[in-house]
Amino acid sequence: MGYIVGAARSAIAKGKPDGILSSTHHPVDLMAKVLEGLVTQAGVPKGAVDDVICGVVTPLGKQGANVGRLATLKAGFPVETSGVQLNRMCGSGQQAINFASAGVLA
Repeated sequence: MGYIVGAARSAIAKGKPDGILSSTHHPVDLMAKVLEGLVTQAGVPKGAVDDVICGVVTPLGKQGANVGRLATLKAGFPVETSGVQLNRMCGSGQQAINFASAGVLA
């Protein structure tokens, strides 16, 4: 049986080339830190996580790759842990939770 062990979001900042996070954090690095904090907070070992689902609004430029998968690997999860990125504009986070819930119920 599967469980959703937590949900988190990254820092909020205007995504623009000269924005506050643009010079200090690549999107993959930022999401990897969020994932590391999430498993620490939940008390779950990385090897126990089957799937990472990331909602990413307007995945262009540095966000254009599969941030969910790349951040999962960068955060040190096993290669067997899948990771995906989805875009539903403002509803991306909610859609990620919906997909995770459906996966648990399946």
